[in-house]
Amino acid sequence: MNTLTIFLLFIPVLVAILIALNFFLSVYKPDAEKVSPYECGFSPLGDARQSFSVQFYLVALLFLIFDLEVLFYFLSPLFSMMVLYLLSGSVLSF
Repeated sequence: MNTLTIFLLFIPVLVAILIALNFFLSVYKPDAEKVSPYECGFSPLGDARQSFSVQFYLVALLFLIFDLEVLFYFLSPLFSMMVLYLLSGSVLSF
């Protein structure tokens, strides 16, 4: 048997064993204080699991996309200068 076959057989068995151990050996004692939502020391004002509108998620995704794009725009001149110096150094040394 090759290594990939051993991994494909061993990893699911190991995962099942660890999940079973966690399920049987963990201590679960919920009380009202543990399951209540925490809001910086204040008593909760409403349901902590209220749904958000889809527009909130769209705005958040657009922010992440454009935030990363701006990061790449700032890093591109740095890498272009590094490539220019490396190429000019290799041409001069040749």
